[in-house]
Amino acid sequence: MVYQRQTFDEEASQLVASILMAYGLGAFTSVAVGVLVRVFYALEDGKTPLKIAIANILLNIVLDYFFVNKFGAPGLVLASMGVNLTAMLMMLWCLHGLALGEWGLSILGLVGASGVGGFAAWGFVRVGEGFGKGFAWQLVEVSVAACLGLGIFAVLANWLRLPEVDLLVRRLQRKS
Repeated sequence: MVYQRQTFDEEASQLVASILMAYGLGAFTSVAVGVLVRVFYALEDGKTPLKIAIANILLNIVLDYFFVNKFGAPGLVLASMGVNLTAMLMMLWCLHGLALGEWGLSILGLVGASGVGGFAAWGFVRVGEGFGKGFAWQLVEVSVAACLGLGIFAVLANWLRLPEVDLLVRRLQRKS
């Protein structure tokens, strides 16, 4: 909808769409690694993230080679996701003394909620494809799908009764 204008044809749009989908899958691991690195810095340990980063540079070279040959351009993003997933797991392993069990359940709940919301949005787009064509319809379709997915995520995240979500809801209620 956004890219397919002038010389940016349908094939280019499909390539960008596949890359963005791969980025979407890996977004969680990228954010998690960034947060975990800061946890190590807060604990005054900069060496552990450095060692993990060096190991993951080597892993990235291997994964890039295999994933790009198998999946093309999206393979580059999938390789980065694999590296970030490995880094995240290695950092969590090193932080075994923290309350990871409690965090893990909260994170798992949020990942599940985002998966349900994302699946609902994807399903709406798939069903909506049969009803119309053109830019205006695509804009409506994407807008409704995004609102549906975010709404489902918000309801499920609120249902989890996480302190951070409750704090966010209270702050939003104060501003309105």
